[in-house]
Amino acid sequence: MNTLMIVDDDDMILSSIQLIFSDDENMEVVTASNARDAGAILTRKTVDVIIADQHMPQISGTEFLRFVHEHYPNIQRIILTGDASQKTTINAINRAEVFRFLIKPCDSAEILATVHLALEIKRLRDANDELNRKVQAQNEILEKNNAILEQTVADRTIQLRKTLDALRKQNTALKEQRTSVVELMLALVGQYDLVKGRMARQIWESIRFFAEKTGLVLSDEFPFAAMLKVFVDPASVNGDDTFLRLLSSIEGFASIAGLIMGAQENYNGTGPLGSKGDAVPMEARLLRVASDFYVLNPDNPALSRNYILNQIDKLYDPEIAEKFIMTCHDGLDTAASFTVDIENLLPGMVICQDIQLKNGAMLMPTGTSLNIAMITQLKKLQKLLNTKINIFAELGKNFGT
Repeated sequence: MNTLMIVDDDDMILSSIQLIFSDDENMEVVTASNARDAGAILTRKTVDVIIADQHMPQISGTEFLRFVHEHYPNIQRIILTGDASQKTTINAINRAEVFRFLIKPCDSAEILATVHLALEIKRLRDANDELNRKVQAQNEILEKNNAILEQTVADRTIQLRKTLDALRKQNTALKEQRTSVVELMLALVGQYDLVKGRMARQIWESIRFFAEKTGLVLSDEFPFAAMLKVFVDPASVNGDDTFLRLLSSIEGFASIAGLIMGAQENYNGTGPLGSKGDAVPMEARLLRVASDFYVLNPDNPALSRNYILNQIDKLYDPEIAEKFIMTCHDGLDTAASFTVDIENLLPGMVICQDIQLKNGAMLMPTGTSLNIAMITQLKKLQKLLNTKINIFAELGKNFGT
């Protein structure tokens, strides 16, 4: 329901305009014979459009509408006047910002059209104001959320910086006691994130065992790179390299960040930086294998093992990958079987399905435990036949020996 107010000291004009809108069910018309009475109505009733006569006693229509503009700016304002002089027009526009002028005498069609146009413009303006309020409210919510997010990132960065600072101080004080420093770091990262802390410990323990089995001497920085990888590597934190960049900027930790960056590279050169083969530092290649083994399928190491074996020469250094799988197989379910390319066969694997040629000739029966000589013969046969032979195998009890 819309409300129209008519302010005029002429009762005949009040009645005639009321009559014009008498058939409009969506329009309520209220009247006042002077500006004082009209002002009193405005204090208790919402009005959409006001038509005010210019020539009224005590207060003119322009003065009254200026008051309305100052206190009720959303009301559409119309002047009804018999004086269309330039001075009247300028005063009305400058002081009251009126919407339209109705010049006496005016017919009912003009009044109807003017009021309905004023209502439509008011509706659009109100809708725009409401939209602006909603946008402003959404902006305030976004600003609040952004502030919370920025604070969260800042808090996590401060927390990580404090952790790294603590580690650096401990490393300086306990440089000759490497085992103590590593254990301290594992405890700290485990407090920061229990799940990733467990992965970090698995990665480091497997690499340490690998180094002992192969006689590999690791750099002083490598244990820290191995344990921090799951916390700062963009591949482990949804593409966010904030912590890796932070690590690179901290004095004494640049080499650790370098190892983690190198572990993102693919052995065939398709990684982020394009480093290929031995151009990737050996420790970075080892870190790539070990971290993927525990991070890709943390609840099913057999799936990780299968994936690594099938990606040798593509993502992983074949020599490091094969040796790492052999040193870690004791902790796996040896009954888990998988398809292996002949090039990726290792001594100790057991054939799970008869190997036959297309003509039905038996090459090796189910249950055969492979050795180096057998693998060599299979490779030669595949090359001779110029056809790919897939092997369905599992890790046997003698795998890696």
